[in-house]
Amino acid sequence: MVSANLAAVLAKRGHKVLVLDADLGLANLGAVLNLYPKITLHDVFSGKARLEEAILQTPGGFSVLPAGPARSSIHG
Repeated sequence: MVSANLAAVLAKRGHKVLVLDADLGLANLGAVLNLYPKITLHDVFSGKARLEEAILQTPGGFSVLPAGPARSSIHG
C-alpha cells in the first residue's frame, strides 16, 4: 500500500515511476491496485513473455510490473 501511494504521489509530481512487485510468493500489489494482469514477472522469468509485455499502466499515472497472482487466487 505504501509503495502504491508513494508511486501515485511521485507520478502526480511529474516523475516517471515503475513499481516492481518482486514478491513471487505473495504478489499483492496487483490486488491493491485492482489490476488483473495477464502477463506477470513470473511469465518473464519463465521465458513465456518479454519484460515490456508485463508492464501495466495504472489509473494513478505510474507503471507496475506485477509479480503474479496472489496465492489465494491461485489455490482458490
